[in-house]
Amino acid sequence: NTPAHFAPIEPNFEAAGCAGVTLGFVEACPASVPLVFCGAEVGDRRLGWATGAGIEALPPDHPLRIGYQHFFNTPPWWAPGIRSDTVQPWSVWDPLTVLHAVGGEAASGCREIDGMRNTVTDSGANRWAEAGADAVRHAWLEPTLAPEAIAAERLEPLMLAAPERR
Repeated sequence: NTPAHFAPIEPNFEAAGCAGVTLGFVEACPASVPLVFCGAEVGDRRLGWATGAGIEALPPDHPLRIGYQHFFNTPPWWAPGIRSDTVQPWSVWDPLTVLHAVGGEAASGCREIDGMRNTVTDSGANRWAEAGADAVRHAWLEPTLAPEAIAAERLEPLMLAAPERR
């Protein structure tokens, strides 16, 4: 049993040519620390997981819009094709991961599938296998709602909320 749209090489595992960093982290992480992976199948804009239009509609001086606009105006070397003068739909791996870590399934709309072990190679490839009785156990996120619903109903309202004035 593996993630539905399992990608043999996860984008963040090989990002910036630093695949060995992921391998080192996963291998060094103590067995007592739970690791939950949010893979390419959960959060990728090409699969319906995207924010963007609401961010583009924020005032020009809003910190979130400034950050996203900078990303699209000066894209990193690993994403040269996204150059744009406006904020475009973008994947939600990072905000979804934070939302799940803080609020669990009730907040994120994703449940943890566990009892497996994720083995990572130095190239960024990974493979899920049954975890043995003494083995480290990992989990991955599986959506319980449609990607569009999670992006529009869970993430964007939090991202676009007006900051509290003190």
